[in-house]
Order: sequence, then structure tokens, then C-alpha cells
Amino acid sequence: MVGAEGPPSPPVVQIPEAPLDAPELHPAPAAIPVLDEPLLPEIQRQDELYRRFLVNTIGEFPSLERISETVRVQSLVERHVEAALVHQGFTPESILQNRHLLRGFIFYNRGRALSPGTYRRYLEEISRLGTRDTRAFQRILRAIRNSEIFL
Repeated sequence: MVGAEGPPSPPVVQIPEAPLDAPELHPAPAAIPVLDEPLLPEIQRQDELYRRFLVNTIGEFPSLERISETVRVQSLVERHVEAALVHQGFTPESILQNRHLLRGFIFYNRGRALSPGTYRRYLEEISRLGTRDTRAFQRILRAIRNSEIFL
């Protein structure tokens, strides 16, 4: 007989994945603050984002589709970030005064426009994690801590 001698193996017992009477747990929804009124009229916001995008893509010749998609998504991200900053205790006036600096940290890493996919991922992160836990918002907080932005 080939094999190891010794005591017999214990019987296999199937353990249920969750107790039968355990309540179903649902994760808390992501915290996405919203302002009653946006800090900027949408037409002004998109105009400013459009002009900034053109400056930060000089020599790239982006397509009209890329320009419009970028401005649309940047506008959505920016509104979420502004709302989260207000809910963190920063004043709307200070956020408005520093909006061009904020845009630089969120949208133009090293002075160049990011890819449209990166901006879309920012929105996906916001819906999945909440605004405060996103790379974009954390970049702003880091800049504030490092005294690169004074809000």
C-alpha cells in the first residue's frame, strides 16, 4: 500500500459564505456634495475652460470633438470639486478668485492638457468614491498644504 500512515483525515465540512440570517449589507453611497447654485454661470465656465484648453494645447491641433468633450467633462469635474471645497469650509469667493490656479492643478499637469480619458476617469472616480477621495481633489488639497494655493 502506497501512502502515508497516520490518523485519518478529518471530514470535510462546508462552511456557508454568510450566515443565513445575516442582513444584506450595502455600502454607503459616495459623498458627492452639490451646491444649490453653481459658483459660475455655465456659459462663462465653459468659455473660460475652452480658452484655457486652447492655450494648453498649442501645437497639438486638437479635433473639435476632443475640445468639446474635454470642456464638457472639465466643467462637470470642476463643479464637483468646487462643491467639495465649499463643504470643506473654503469660501466661494476664495474658490472663484483662485479658479485659474485650481484648474491648473486639476486639469493641466505640467502645463499640458491631459487625455480626454483621464478627465472621464475623474468623473468615474467621483461617482465611485465621492469627490473628496478622488485624485483631482487630493491634488488640490496637497497644493493647499504645500502653500501652492491659498484658499
